[in-house]
Amino acid sequence: MANIPFAQELQLNKIKQVGTALSVDFVAGFAASLLVSPAVAIIDKAIVTNASGKESFNQGLKSMTTLLLSRPHQFIRQPYFFPVFCIFGGTYAVVSKLSGTICFLISSGVNVALNGWKDSLFTRWYATVAPKPLPKLTLGLFAIRDSMTIGAPCAVQLLSTKIHLYALDMYNFPGLSMKEHFSLIRKNYWKTSMGRIVRTLPGFGIGGDMANIKH
Repeated sequence: MANIPFAQELQLNKIKQVGTALSVDFVAGFAASLLVSPAVAIIDKAIVTNASGKESFNQGLKSMTTLLLSRPHQFIRQPYFFPVFCIFGGTYAVVSKLSGTICFLISSGVNVALNGWKDSLFTRWYATVAPKPLPKLTLGLFAIRDSMTIGAPCAVQLLSTKIHLYALDMYNFPGLSMKEHFSLIRKNYWKTSMGRIVRTLPGFGIGGDMANIKH
């Protein structure tokens, strides 16, 4: 076999190094996601089922937490777990590899896109109405909510929760008047906002630290 030119050998080694680094980042990101995704998935599903009237917030928390603690192998096979796992795994993998403004822009875009995908699934899966396409307003509100959350994860939930609940109501109860929408939002506001604040803590705290532990 002919000898590989020195310049070409350097290029091949550089490609191998990049591939190895990306593999490590990918594994680290999804390993961190495995730690935080169960808690976030439980809260997210409980919020959506409560907003649709399918199940109360407390009932949802209790049933899913019981499943996680008693049969974790079945919990990770539930449809509500996988989208959340993908969101944090994808975001952590990007964050652990990039830094600075580029990291912020790319990770923010990935996070907003994946969250919109997850919430569109949850909204249809756990509604009390027949499955239908999500209104453009609902999708737009989800994007606004997530853009706000990136800037101040916990504090902004007190405002973005109203946007989140209104987005869900537009799918579940499109025929309600604005007064009726506001009444539903007031009814579900505090437990939903507290749930959304709690769900940000593992995602932006423990998970982010674990994803970067190799550095």
